[in-house]
Amino acid sequence: MFDTGLLRTFLAVADCGGFTNAARLLNSTQSTVSAQIQRLRTHHEIGPTHIRWRNSSRLRANDPPFE
Repeated sequence: MFDTGLLRTFLAVADCGGFTNAARLLNSTQSTVSAQIQRLRTHHEIGPTHIRWRNSSRLRANDPPFE
């Protein structure tokens, strides 16, 4: 089953542009947000080709790869 909390965290990171701002939005800590993103990537086999976390000082998701 998919953990909707992980999706909520992912969307907050994408919207806020970083783990720290996402943590503020979610009333959480940066380390908790980081751990949730790691769980999302590990448990749902999301690799670095699907998400690019660094774009200068902001974070953003990649466009989905074409197959």
